[in-house]
Amino acid sequence: MSDAWMPGVGHLRAAADGGHLKGGAPRAVWQALGADPAVVSARSAAERLSDLGRACHLSWNPLSGEIIQMISILRAGCGLGGPEGLTQPALGRAADSGARDRGGEGRRAEDRGAQDRRAQDRGRQDRGGHDRGAKAGAAEPGTDGVAGVNSEGRFCVQICVVAFAWDPFTAGPMAGLRDIMAWLDSWGIPRRWPAGRPAAYPHGHAGRRSRRLWASGGHFGASQVPGWLAAGPGEIDIERLTGTESASVIGIQSSGTHTVPERSERERSVRERSDRERSQRERERSERELERSERERELERSEREREWSQRELERSQRERSGQELGDQDRGGRDREQDERQLGKRTGLADLDDIFEGPVPAAGSLSRVG
Repeated sequence: MSDAWMPGVGHLRAAADGGHLKGGAPRAVWQALGADPAVVSARSAAERLSDLGRACHLSWNPLSGEIIQMISILRAGCGLGGPEGLTQPALGRAADSGARDRGGEGRRAEDRGAQDRRAQDRGRQDRGGHDRGAKAGAAEPGTDGVAGVNSEGRFCVQICVVAFAWDPFTAGPMAGLRDIMAWLDSWGIPRRWPAGRPAAYPHGHAGRRSRRLWASGGHFGASQVPGWLAAGPGEIDIERLTGTESASVIGIQSSGTHTVPERSERERSVRERSDRERSQRERERSERELERSERERELERSEREREWSQRELERSQRERSGQELGDQDRGGRDREQDERQLGKRTGLADLDDIFEGPVPAAGSLSRVG
């Protein structure tokens, strides 16, 4: 069973909410509050939004991971259609979630201090027509003509991120995101972006807001809400945020307007072709690597065979040389033996001849000088 109040996070019940939800496709809307997450806490931002009558469902500091829930998911929020940010705009001027505070850095650095309390007091006095005035927990629609989007959908979860639109929060740490996504998943909010990636700041003001895409449900940036001229949350990385690709891609034309291609067979075929080409490239790379490995193995085998042949040749040569030397030694020994035998036979024959011959007469022997 899903929880209307997100478990494991801080809770700060807003003074007013947007009333009953009208039904329809569930969705979640992401917006930037134009505040420094290193300075402003999620609770401080939630208190400020509640005081300004622009309470959202979740206030999230992605740097610290702090999450504060202000409104039950079964009720509408009040953050869509009004001014962006944590400041009360002056007459004739709207607050901007991406604008830098030029009135002093101390204003941005308020964190439940004395300056924040004074600003809240001024906000109560100046709120006037912006205060939805709901005393029983239900706010009246605003006068800007777009406040009705707050209650559209079976769920319309508004997530206010303590960040700047000109510095997309997805580029840094997003502590606590997994818990937020798990909670949204439990309520069946699909992880798709029908309007694609939100435009980079400040082009969000000129973006096209499609009612048809809004009606399909899913995730949206504040700059994609129909009728709301919001600039945030900036060019956030939707794939890193929700883990899925968008169904459409937003492109900024030279005129400053946006074109939102509809999901079609052509887009699907383009994606399929891209997948096939990527698979083909992977296959070709694998084949090249395999072929290179086979060549290397073949060269290594040839080198081993050449070394073995060389060693065999050297051994054969050594054996042949040794055999020739042995043959020469044996031949010499045989010749010497034959000569000795021949000499022996010759010597015996001479003696025999001598002894077998006539004995010389006495006196025939003469003395040789």
